[in-house]
Amino acid sequence: MDYTNTANNYANMAKNYTNMAKNYINTTNNQANTTNNQANMANNYKNQQIMTAPPEQLTLMLYNGAIRFITESIQALEQGDLAKSNNANLRAQDVVREFMCTLDMKYEISSNYAALYDYIEYRLIQGNIKKDKAQLAEAQTMLQELRDTWGEAMKIAKANRPQQSYAQG
Repeated sequence: MDYTNTANNYANMAKNYTNMAKNYINTTNNQANTTNNQANMANNYKNQQIMTAPPEQLTLMLYNGAIRFITESIQALEQGDLAKSNNANLRAQDVVREFMCTLDMKYEISSNYAALYDYIEYRLIQGNIKKDKAQLAEAQTMLQELRDTWGEAMKIAKANRPQQSYAQG
């Protein structure tokens, strides 16, 4: 038996496997770079939306974010991914707390909103602790109703806003 040829064959096979692994890594890196570039573009677009949005639109975006986070929390719970569920739930809680912190308490209605947000936060916390989708769904429904009401208020305010006329030159 020719051990030299066998050793050379193994060496060539090892080189081939190494090259195949390098090609795979390069392909994977290229795919990851493409995905990262797309994610970066999406993040840049989202940041631009946030930076240029009027305050009433930001509020609507926060409602939508909280609702999306609760949806993610419920889905992760259904899939048994408790860490992902917890993280999404905490993000929803952060949004609700932001609503609570930004209330202008010199208006009577603000205390009503504070109580409502406090209850929503309580449901989110209890849903997270007990892994209870029903409590999360209740918080989500309440936020959806608040979001829809906010959207209607935005439409009414826009309709009642005096129209600006621009001089044409």
